[in-house]
Amino acid sequence: MKKAIVTTTINAPTEAIERFSKMNGWELIVVPDKKTPSEGFKDINCTYITLEEQQDSYRDISEFIGWNKAERRNLGFIKAYQMGFDVIATVDDDNIPYNFWGTNVRLDEEIEVDMYENINNVFDPLSVTNKKELWHRGYPLQLVNQRHDNIYLGKQKHRFYVQADLWNGEPDVDAIYRLTHKYENINFSPMESFSTVNITPFNSQNTFIHRKILKNYMMPIGLGRVHDIWGAYLLQNKTKAKVLFSTASVFQKRNEHDISKDYLDESMTYHLTLDLIKNRIKSDIIKDVEKGYDLYQSYFN
Repeated sequence: MKKAIVTTTINAPTEAIERFSKMNGWELIVVPDKKTPSEGFKDINCTYITLEEQQDSYRDISEFIGWNKAERRNLGFIKAYQMGFDVIATVDDDNIPYNFWGTNVRLDEEIEVDMYENINNVFDPLSVTNKKELWHRGYPLQLVNQRHDNIYLGKQKHRFYVQADLWNGEPDVDAIYRLTHKYENINFSPMESFSTVNITPFNSQNTFIHRKILKNYMMPIGLGRVHDIWGAYLLQNKTKAKVLFSTASVFQKRNEHDISKDYLDESMTYHLTLDLIKNRIKSDIIKDVEKGYDLYQSYFN
């Protein structure tokens, strides 16, 4: 299988990007923005989508997204698909891969894993780890106090087209948790892969998507810091794909963040997430989201 890594950055090549560029069997695709210093990327092994190529080859979706936004990573997904890659990893530039990163990807094959079901039909993957006090960014806040109400369904065989690996260090849990709890370096215990029969959040920082469903996965525009999580929910609503979760394969050295600003960015849609999951959202926000999907999918043949 041909495998690509897609990332966006406004920085010169970080330690994470340099390591990803040397991953055996993977090709790195970098989507820069107007703030990105391009010079350093000439010295690493990557496909660098210049600003001119972004405008010339992907004009409609580029202009819809706008500049200086993480959602420009969508252009990297399109590029990877057009280049014929079978597995596309979406990563962040502050998530440093361990040496075994990418070696346990189990997409498009039938495998047996532990399966769980939450009584509210929305599963928090962190609820069955050794860090049960955390909850995944984008998990509906209305259900946080019931996130541990899971039923173990035993081992089942399934075929997966999404695999979300976890993250040690300073993982990107939501700002409410980071504002209200002591937040030290996190270390998830090694674990067997697991999944759920429910819809579930996953983010864009260390996740693998198979090309068979890539046209249904995008980072929607204008949603603040939940764009990747809404992209995860929408993918599952559109395809009914189950998500495979696996052991932490990166260490996040978190870029500088203003947690209060993160909270404001996340709170834009906190009140709508549960309605989105249940397909009952009536906000005008969803109209812009679907417009973005239509533009994005027009690049997939």
